[in-house]
Amino acid sequence: SIEGCLLTPQDSILLVGASGVAANSYYNQITSKCPAEFDKAADPGKQISRITELLKEKIAERESSGKKMYTYAFIPLTSNDIASGKSADNLKISLTEALDFAKSKNIQVITQTLTPFGGYSSWKDSHLDTINELNSWIKEIYQQKKISAYADFNAALTDPADPSRLKSEYTTDHLHSTTSAGQKKVAEVFIQSFNMAKSGTPPPIPKEL
Repeated sequence: SIEGCLLTPQDSILLVGASGVAANSYYNQITSKCPAEFDKAADPGKQISRITELLKEKIAERESSGKKMYTYAFIPLTSNDIASGKSADNLKISLTEALDFAKSKNIQVITQTLTPFGGYSSWKDSHLDTINELNSWIKEIYQQKKISAYADFNAALTDPADPSRLKSEYTTDHLHSTTSAGQKKVAEVFIQSFNMAKSGTPPPIPKEL
């Protein structure tokens, strides 16, 4: 569990994404535990191109509102991108463009490691190679200080006995963190990423059961 959230009332966090961001349970948990302003925009089933559109729309709304710009933006690649069959190199370019846009507005950026979805209808074994390549790259760009943090969902949610699947206690459909335990874990990992961005310290390595 997370000891505390390092965000402050001066922080404003934008979450954009697909179905994972759209869920309410994790969001209610992070907003109750973190004393910051939160905003989110999600379009389930969509890929990084649509997520980037949402990002730009929310930033434009923020600029026209006269409010202080977001402090942090969470901008992910998702399972929808993996299932689309695009190459890791293509997805790196697309995510980098979104991250760079947010950074051009002086917003610190957070992304996520990708999780497998073996057992779901659109899964192919070749997807695991793409996921692993992207996750290694995300950790590299963090080390290079190109991002402020990453939410390490892969480490937290993947079944260590089968790296192509989520832990069964976290999912009912092999794709989303649909259970109460899964949503609680998602909230914990999000808070870890916020703390990582605030402190400059990477998250703890999860203990193997």
